[in-house]
Amino acid sequence: MYEAIRNFIGGVLTSGKATTEKRLAFLVDTNGARFVFDKTVTKYIEEIHTKAVDFHTLQSELEGRPQGDERTRNVDAQRDVKDWFSAQLSGLEERFSSHLELKY
Repeated sequence: MYEAIRNFIGGVLTSGKATTEKRLAFLVDTNGARFVFDKTVTKYIEEIHTKAVDFHTLQSELEGRPQGDERTRNVDAQRDVKDWFSAQLSGLEERFSSHLELKY
């Protein structure tokens, strides 16, 4: 799950897009989380997906929008989502550190 989440967030940040194909692949890659992790991880995966849908929606709404306040608000909202994704990537290892430890 750690790698699937890291790769998805990294892909969104690198490409600047959260396409339907990427989001569906993310859902497939993380589908088994509920069998392995507690609810905090599954809720986190849902939050990531929701942010990705929001990001995609903002990008779709921006297309063809003329210069002005609405466009500026949209661009600002996209920046906020990108910043959120960036923060998640930075804190991902810490979030999963207890799940990544090998216990004998």
